[in-house]
Amino acid sequence: MISYPASIKEKSTVDIKKVVITGDPSFMYGQRLQFLWKAMSHYVEQLETIACQETLQIKVKALTSKLNYAISHKTFKPSSFYKSSQAFILKSQQIEQKIRKLKYTPDLVFHLYGTYSPFYHKFDIPYAMYLDYTMVLGERNWSQWAPFPDYKERNDWVNLERKAYERAHHLFSMSEQVKNFFSRRLRYCPGKDKCCRCFWKLRRALRRI
Repeated sequence: MISYPASIKEKSTVDIKKVVITGDPSFMYGQRLQFLWKAMSHYVEQLETIACQETLQIKVKALTSKLNYAISHKTFKPSSFYKSSQAFILKSQQIEQKIRKLKYTPDLVFHLYGTYSPFYHKFDIPYAMYLDYTMVLGERNWSQWAPFPDYKERNDWVNLERKAYERAHHLFSMSEQVKNFFSRRLRYCPGKDKCCRCFWKLRRALRRI
């Protein structure tokens, strides 16, 4: 868990003061996004990270999905992209539990990517998602990203992912392709795509890297 001190001069102009970043440790703590976290820290008073850990239960679900895929497709070709809707749920529950254990309630959860949600049971804390791709885009453009054993498992995953996007207060896309995907498919609530002042500040931070 890493905390970044914020710039004092920015404190008085920010609506959202306490932000928690959630996601996989390999992405959050890698060099690629450190510039982003530092840039964001200038617009909030507190920026903290919470990583999702690969527990034994999650690994078992992923392995089961991998075996089911191998059996259904009659192949044991190795791949690191096997997906499990149950693993999606377990990761979402784990992150939510960690957020609930904080000694404070964050004003915003900033979730990295769409392989699970920062919440599963109760969606009472606003959250945004920073997305590089979606499962549907993966199916269309890069099938290796979506190796599901059957159509039911695929639908279960896509429905979980869709609900995570629909319940988010804002979606940040890394590319025009992802942005256009959501513009065409998601049914935004009134004002959903019009973010508050702090979101605009975060948008500026994203553009700085």
